[in-house]
Amino acid sequence: MIDIIIPVYNTRKELLDRCLKSILDQSFHDFLITIVDDGSGEETKELLRKYEDNTKVSVIYNKNNQGVSEARNTGILATSSEFVVFVDADDTVDSHFLQDAMKVYEETEADIVVGCLEYISGNSITKHTLKTNEEYLTYSGKEIFDLLNNLLTNEGTISHRELRGFFNGAPVAKLYKRDLINSVQFTKAISVYEDIIFNFNAFIKSNKITIVNEIWYQYYQYSNSAIHGFNSSLLDSYINTLPFINNAMKEYPMLEESLTHFFIVETKTLLRNYFYYPIKSKHEKLKVSFDNHVFRDIIKNININTLSNGDRFILILLINRNYGLIILALWAYRMVHLIRPVKLLMNI
Repeated sequence: MIDIIIPVYNTRKELLDRCLKSILDQSFHDFLITIVDDGSGEETKELLRKYEDNTKVSVIYNKNNQGVSEARNTGILATSSEFVVFVDADDTVDSHFLQDAMKVYEETEADIVVGCLEYISGNSITKHTLKTNEEYLTYSGKEIFDLLNNLLTNEGTISHRELRGFFNGAPVAKLYKRDLINSVQFTKAISVYEDIIFNFNAFIKSNKITIVNEIWYQYYQYSNSAIHGFNSSLLDSYINTLPFINNAMKEYPMLEESLTHFFIVETKTLLRNYFYYPIKSKHEKLKVSFDNHVFRDIIKNININTLSNGDRFILILLINRNYGLIILALWAYRMVHLIRPVKLLMNI
């Protein structure tokens, strides 16, 4: 039996219908869908009550919105099958996903079976597959660190070049063994890049991971995603991610370069979010983000000479607490990105 956990928060009917249809059309039938309603409005609750008539579907109602991490944790705790799969309510899965995943598990006995996905944004479709002709590849022992490197940077390694460009940060398109993720779960206090941290902790506990070179999942990207536009929870999420980065750098020095990349990406994501704050509050929020002792501990372990010119410039400003210059740089960056579309429109 496979438990499929779907967090839902005010998901549009047509998207949820599309998602559930793709699951219910599976060629493998030994599964149960657990929908975790994370404090949605009455319209969504009314829709979910109709799904409860299906014997394959169970719905759990959280009274208050607690975020996708806590919704997934609720699903983990409420289910008990040997295997767990996560699906987002606005995405779809291939009809052979579960059947193929179970077949590969029986052949490899991997702790996690990972499939490939299509990243869909508007009319743009990007396929994230392994650069190999093999049906699947299994990683164990020290090779797990190559997967962790890919998880943090989306890059391959010298020994596993096939991983370059392979997207596997989200918990979707994966079959997890229950006994593995029961001890991991998602961090409630982190709402951005929480998927990568969850998978980092799951991968590091795994003895064997198999990646199947086949598209199993359609991952839809919308403009209101957590890393696009203003996100009021991003600051708290960033602060709560820092201990993970700091501890991982100390415990896994072989991943220092990859963790530095992840740290820089998170930092720049947070800085872009400051575009949306009033000028008077920018300085205060920058201090909250970058004056804390965990951030200062992390930057002691980073060799800034290995960074690109742009990343080195940003980090030097943060190290020296030059928040006024950072605000000026953010303003200049925004002006460039506002002016460029106008130039293109006017053919300048």
